[in-house]
Amino acid sequence: MKNRKYSFSQRMGYKPLHKEIQFESIDRDLKNKLWSLIYEEFLIKEQLKLTNFHGKYRQSYPKKSEKFKKIWLNFLKLKINEIPIDFSTYNKTIEEFFYKLAKWNEIYDLVEFIADQLTSNNFNDKKEFIEEINKIFEQEFSAYRFVEEQIVPITNEIELKSIKTVLKSIDKYYPVKEHIKDALSKLSDREKPDYRNSIKESISAVESLCKIITNDNKATLGKVLKKLKENDINLHNAQEKAWQELYGFTSDKSGIRHSLLEKSDITFADAKYMLVICCAFINYLVEQSN
Repeated sequence: MKNRKYSFSQRMGYKPLHKEIQFESIDRDLKNKLWSLIYEEFLIKEQLKLTNFHGKYRQSYPKKSEKFKKIWLNFLKLKINEIPIDFSTYNKTIEEFFYKLAKWNEIYDLVEFIADQLTSNNFNDKKEFIEEINKIFEQEFSAYRFVEEQIVPITNEIELKSIKTVLKSIDKYYPVKEHIKDALSKLSDREKPDYRNSIKESISAVESLCKIITNDNKATLGKVLKKLKENDINLHNAQEKAWQELYGFTSDKSGIRHSLLEKSDITFADAKYMLVICCAFINYLVEQSN
């Protein structure tokens, strides 16, 4: 895969090369994409259904739509006699709530509410709507996804803190930090996310740390754990076994890395999991080795 061509602003440092995971927040790009989908795939489609009668135009208005009425009464909690008589004004009211009044979580409330309205009409409409929302979440690096018809977090503050701690590490661990930055950049690239190479970079970060801690360019995790024990840092057997199994991902000889990276369907979840778990692992080893 070719490297992404960064914009002038990114190359000059005026804009970041990658986005941070959007946890408990929604930036402009994510908000605009969500609104565009709501507008085109829900509001406009519903209006067309109301005004198209056997291929002929018929006059209609928002109050004729049970879905529009439910949003007005049950979601926005507005009075029924104030519902607009034309679609343009109705759309503007929803848009004003979306952009000016709603907090980030209330935008997700609206997305869920709209998805729920699609159930009674056509299951495929709802399925396609949710799939498109999840695509947007992934493209814009949102920390949330639709799962079982509900928007749920796929990451949390603890995981984010683990990543940020590595990125703020001292110069001694510069190679480790650079690998994690590259892993994050490849994971969060909105145009061409590279999940396979993101995983490789996360693994390389662990390998780099082992070499730094032991001052050995051929060091393995086993050597690092041995050094910790020499410094009177005793690991529980189960804990040590868990770390060893995790490090299996970083061993070419084990075959685990090879089989993982040869998967044809490596997903955002795969790459994010490896990034988070490697960062947690790195932070633990750094703390124990100091």
